[in-house]
Amino acid sequence: MNKKEQSSFRQNIWKIFALSILMILAIGLLTPAKAHADTVKMGTIKMAPNTTRQLTVKASGEAGIAWTSSKDTICSAIKSGLIQSHSIGGSCYIYAKVNGGNTYRWKVKVYQLKMKTQSLTLMKRRGTGKLTLSPKTAQKKADWRSSNSRVATVNGKGVVTPHESGNALITANWNGVTVSASVQVLSATPGNLAKYYPAKKNRKTVVLVGSTLFNHWTKAASAFGSTPVVNNSYSRATIAEFIRNYKKLITNYKPKAVVICLGTDELHKRLVKEDQCVAQMQNLISKIHSKSKKTKIFYVAIPLYPSRSDDLQNTIKAYNDAMKEYCKQHKKYCTYLNLTGALMKGKKPNSSLFSDPDTGGSLALNSKGYDVVKKVIVKKVKKAAKKK
Repeated sequence: MNKKEQSSFRQNIWKIFALSILMILAIGLLTPAKAHADTVKMGTIKMAPNTTRQLTVKASGEAGIAWTSSKDTICSAIKSGLIQSHSIGGSCYIYAKVNGGNTYRWKVKVYQLKMKTQSLTLMKRRGTGKLTLSPKTAQKKADWRSSNSRVATVNGKGVVTPHESGNALITANWNGVTVSASVQVLSATPGNLAKYYPAKKNRKTVVLVGSTLFNHWTKAASAFGSTPVVNNSYSRATIAEFIRNYKKLITNYKPKAVVICLGTDELHKRLVKEDQCVAQMQNLISKIHSKSKKTKIFYVAIPLYPSRSDDLQNTIKAYNDAMKEYCKQHKKYCTYLNLTGALMKGKKPNSSLFSDPDTGGSLALNSKGYDVVKKVIVKKVKKAAKKK
């Protein structure tokens, strides 16, 4: 090969090399850029309503990425992987389409706020109720409010406390979404009590039968622990009224134990004489026993209140003494519980256990007084309720 041929050969080699470089570059420019998910793993994403979330896809080269949603009303793609959930709740898909490359997909579930209970019925002085939200994550984060705090209040966990009879609307707002439940608060009356504690659902319980003293015992249910309690007491109740309603308010429950503290209002208001009150109480106990032979009955001696006259206190003492003797004679099913003595200091009522101005002055017990009630009643009654 002469010099001219060698020069021509070298030129051709360079041309081939240059052409190869150009072809490689062209192929690189024509090949679509690829991408890979970086920050967020593909899968399911759960979001609260009206919140945002950043998704990231890195693409090689200068490839563009198109973000779309299958349902913009549930979750929309704003820009560059930033997605926005909406209040409607539900599920949708977010797609990241790389120009000329792969498509990535995320399933997005937007929580739908729900109040599991639409209405709640409570009774004054019979404990609290609770409203529950779905999802659970909203329960403590929601802004809870009552439309009528005089009737019922609600705390930050959805616990509703009844105060006065009436109606209120309880609302919960979470991330701009509001749900509500209606709350009705009942006052304790024979009709309302039978409705609030339906006999078919509350059998084999402890039934409390009384007037103001038991009706104001707001912690009665919790005082008995796991032993179920029906507090069928109401203010200014009389023995005569319970005789008329003893089936509806007592024996229909087939109770394991009945705790009775009645006679206060009749004697204080002098509606009946002491011997008449004794006869009525014995009649009531007899009716209960005749309908429910296995039920243990506890007579609770009514207290002596500091503000009452000596004459009236003597009447109450005589009434309690007569019932004590009656219980001795019928000890197989009737037990006397000396609450009167437990509330005394020497020969006079212990004033430190009364005189709570929030619940009626010296004619009502305070929290310390109800601690004494618990000590006198609960242990013996629970023991009787456990027996078959």
